[in-house]
Amino acid sequence: MTQKMKTAVALGNFDGAHIGHAAVLRAAADKKTAGMKALAVMFDVHPAGALFGAAPPRLLSDNMLDEILLDMGVCPVRLSFSEIRDMSPERFVSEVLIGRLGAAFVSVGWNFTFGKGAAGKADDLVRLCEKYGAECSVIPAVEYLGEPVSSTRIRRALADGRVAEAGAMFGRPFGYGFEVVRGDALGRKMGFPTLNQYFPDGFTVPKRGVYVSETEAGGRRMRSVTNIGGRPTVGGTDVRSETYIHGFSGDLYGKNVRVFLLDFLREEKKFASVDALRAQIEADVRAAAEWKSPAAYTENRE
Repeated sequence: MTQKMKTAVALGNFDGAHIGHAAVLRAAADKKTAGMKALAVMFDVHPAGALFGAAPPRLLSDNMLDEILLDMGVCPVRLSFSEIRDMSPERFVSEVLIGRLGAAFVSVGWNFTFGKGAAGKADDLVRLCEKYGAECSVIPAVEYLGEPVSSTRIRRALADGRVAEAGAMFGRPFGYGFEVVRGDALGRKMGFPTLNQYFPDGFTVPKRGVYVSETEAGGRRMRSVTNIGGRPTVGGTDVRSETYIHGFSGDLYGKNVRVFLLDFLREEKKFASVDALRAQIEADVRAAAEWKSPAAYTENRE
């Protein structure tokens, strides 16, 4: 009989795969050198949504999250929250971690909770893993600007337009990849054709305004300028992402295109005329082309 491969399990929500999550994930990935298969184990739904009817806005789509996890060397695994929600901490460890997943090593963050009613804490997991013959590592908080990194902090930064700070906490620029849809072609008529994308329900929408961005299209990653808002100058009401890539020509309608926000340029504004709007877009395009990456992406990590 073939012996079941032992696994190294990183446990958590990993909703942003930020630098705090990355420390937990790396601890599991490092065990691959000991012959273990590294897994990132999450729930199929956010517990807050299942328990209280409202989950925090998402920071990553499933496909982008899975790509990040696989690039780190860990395989994503999603457990059924409805199946596990009423398990005691010990039953979760014995039946799921050890029995089902074959965990020989488990890594979690310092504030991890588990089991029915979040009764189990990180110290309880260490004790239970030891009881069942597995090693458990509790990863201390990863800080940015003197405070622990969290998905909540990242959402707050995005809501304020502080995308460089969000990028520093993510460990990469904040980005999204949604289908490009047809708009009213106003940008094209002004000489600035844009990629129009809508944020799905339940996804984090950054502060309204204009951003320096980079866009992946045609096999390249190009500097761009992105407006997030309702287009008040022309009476728009629906919030969307509109991205202009200088010098790019191609049909991207119906394709999933990724846009990464690098820095906030200015607030959303209603202009007196379309000509005034065109002049501002020209200035935004120049500013985006001249933008230099700030130190916030690489400094102040502890």
